[in-house]
Amino acid sequence: MNFVPLTVHWDGKSVKDNDVRVEFLPVVITCGSQEQFLHCGILDHGTGSSISNAVYKSLNEWDTDIISMCYDTTSFNTGHQCLQAVGVKTGKKSPQL
Repeated sequence: MNFVPLTVHWDGKSVKDNDVRVEFLPVVITCGSQEQFLHCGILDHGTGSSISNAVYKSLNEWDTDIISMCYDTTSFNTGHQCLQAVGVKTGKKSPQL
């Protein structure tokens, strides 16, 4: 089996739906110039824990192993709870940028 270096990308988006704000989380993987859209779900809460769970679930559903993560630098993504959870769940001790 050939090793394929995959990067997972995610970026939460807050959208107003009527009078309620809804948090969407698109998840994409890339390898070189190729990309694959995995999922875009609605988050119950925009916390690091809910983000890491959604990213991990998307990776498991597609049975993918990643070597790096790409995300914006909000506190939800860079906080120890989110990075630690995604890193542990993907087998990485620390994320690579």
